[in-house]
Amino acid sequence: MSDMKLDILQLCVSPFRNEKITINEMSLDLGGIIDDYHRQKDALVTLLPLDTWQKVSSDPYALCVRRFYAHILSTDYDNNALPLDTCLKSGNIELQVVAFGKTCHKDDGCKYHHSEEGCPLMRKTRFLRILSEGTLSVNDRLEVSVCSNMQ
Repeated sequence: MSDMKLDILQLCVSPFRNEKITINEMSLDLGGIIDDYHRQKDALVTLLPLDTWQKVSSDPYALCVRRFYAHILSTDYDNNALPLDTCLKSGNIELQVVAFGKTCHKDDGCKYHHSEEGCPLMRKTRFLRILSEGTLSVNDRLEVSVCSNMQ
């Protein structure tokens, strides 16, 4: 696992409810992403491969993308390579996978809920806890490892 790396391809925040913007750099502290609306709810950061997001967000029948966005859009990864308690490091930043699989809004009639392969957001989304503060930028590389200081 220690030689796996993910490149950050895009960063997004929501400065206000229902507003998503793409940024080149984001600052994180233990309270969450600075200047992000969801900082008020929890201190988690979301990770998703960019190609998964592009596939689902361009589909008019994928209803949950109206409510959901990922903070960090990265290169693709194998679902099994990012289990719970995996750490992602870039510079001073250290993030820990604490949950995965975005909640499905099946009552909305989303076509992915009823498909054989299921929803790509449920398979690929990772929720990350911030273990150390700093800044992430587009084109930074996240190194994947086993967390040494479990919290």
